[in-house]
Amino acid sequence: MRWHLAPLASPRPSAGQFYLDHTAVPSAKRVARKDTRPAATWGSEADTPGLRPVRGRKFYWRTTDPTRGPFPRGRHRDHQSDELSDEVALIPAGTVFSGRVSFDNLSLADYGSLLAALDPRLIAEAGPAAGETAWKGAVTSVWGGKPFGFGAVSIDVEPVLVQSAQARYLGKVMQAPGMAEAMRAFRDKVPQPVSATWQALSHALTFGFVSDELVWYPPGPDGAKGS
Repeated sequence: MRWHLAPLASPRPSAGQFYLDHTAVPSAKRVARKDTRPAATWGSEADTPGLRPVRGRKFYWRTTDPTRGPFPRGRHRDHQSDELSDEVALIPAGTVFSGRVSFDNLSLADYGSLLAALDPRLIAEAGPAAGETAWKGAVTSVWGGKPFGFGAVSIDVEPVLVQSAQARYLGKVMQAPGMAEAMRAFRDKVPQPVSATWQALSHALTFGFVSDELVWYPPGPDGAKGS
């Protein structure tokens, strides 16, 4: 199915006013003085006495049918610019792909973080502290169009070969780490302020947690849907 996407701009991580946490920065330091480094970047006066932390990764609400309705939010409109929009082919729901991910020199916690990125449902294996039931319907997203609800996928991970350095290079017989063990190691390494957001993250990654009718970017004035 061919689809003319509504305009989408590329992320700009250098826009620190959006990607950095300014909570602890006094208002007087949030605007740079003349001939100094812009406050939107690391190393400016706003980073005195220490660097501001990154706010985190951006997620969009998952919607079940982004093509539904007479005016889907992801479809290009006549008044919108063609410079930031593309003609794409929509892949039917239920399509199955396979792929392989190779890695080297990861700690057990790193391995767990890779598994969580591929399949967020595996976070449930980290134990009750991770919210076992909250992740059952979680999905992840690939490619573009995520603000419009496209690209949601479920990834089933099947480890083929996992070895420790001792087993690989010295021939030592060792039991390969399991996914549950790796997920627990990952959970134990995650700072508490980050893991405290996991429940909210599971909501953002779950279909139907927020009604499709309420999801619209950009929002219009007074709650109306933007164009």
